[in-house]
Amino acid sequence: MGRLNMNWKWHITMGILFALITIAIFWQSLIKDFSYLTLFTIILVPVYALLPDIDHKSSKITWVFLTLSALLLVIGVGLSQQIAMFFGLGLFVLTLVSVFIFKHRGLTHSITFGLLVSLPIFYFLGITAFFLCFVAYYSHLACDGLILKWK
Repeated sequence: MGRLNMNWKWHITMGILFALITIAIFWQSLIKDFSYLTLFTIILVPVYALLPDIDHKSSKITWVFLTLSALLLVIGVGLSQQIAMFFGLGLFVLTLVSVFIFKHRGLTHSITFGLLVSLPIFYFLGITAFFLCFVAYYSHLACDGLILKWK
């Protein structure tokens, strides 16, 4: 299958579409376990749909992550919040490593990387959130024509 010409808006649209299909399949468990964490998961779906492009210097997700990491670092230092500083520094390092070490459509455009970055979601938010975020991530790969790329 060839690569589609996708921009960030289409990746978010497709990620949300894939997630909505997944939500329809898991509707009963989502309603039963609905909480603020479910709302947070819904916010994460577009982020995960763009996440494979973290290896590109001019992608939306790269700049969103760099801005968010700077805000977390400033807030963390200003309020003496070690957790905010930890996440801000981690996000900053992940973004810079992805941009400067990985080639575009390399490691970050693989199922393996998608599973790896979805594992914290499983730990903090549970299996349903993990699956929704991974589906959004995988939608990016599918739209780029990398359906079975494991790397």
